Amino acid sequence: MITGGAGKFLGRGLGKGVQTQLSFLPEKQTDFIFAAISEEMGFVGSFLTLLALFILFWRLTVFMGNAVNPQARAYLAGIFVMLLVQSVIHIGMNMGLLPITGIPLPLVSAGGSSLVSTMIALGLAQGARRR
Repeated sequence: MITGGAGKFLGRGLGKGVQTQLSFLPEKQTDFIFAAISEEMGFVGSFLTLLALFILFWRLTVFMGNAVNPQARAYLAGIFVMLLVQSVIHIGMNMGLLPITGIPLPLVSAGGSSLVSTMIALGLAQGARRR
């Protein structure tokens, strides 16, 4: 919570966060990436991260609305819920509202298996949109 508020509006600058660079924030590249973003890039960086996630969720809902096949619609809804729950839990635990679980922020946190599985799911969603 200290890290999130330390960034203020524009942040301290990339690589200049006191909490993140001096290792007060554990696992800053995976479990606490949103806190690191909010300290180093401030409110603006946090807002842009949330805006990018919102655009992703909005596009998935558009894909669901245009899906003709009910199986494709169910698959797209599953991807939407999976990414939304991951995002809410990650941001909630970074803000101190939820317990720390170790769930990465989709498409932002460093980590091979989460990124690969998210990209495969989004690739299949793109394929479901085309059919």
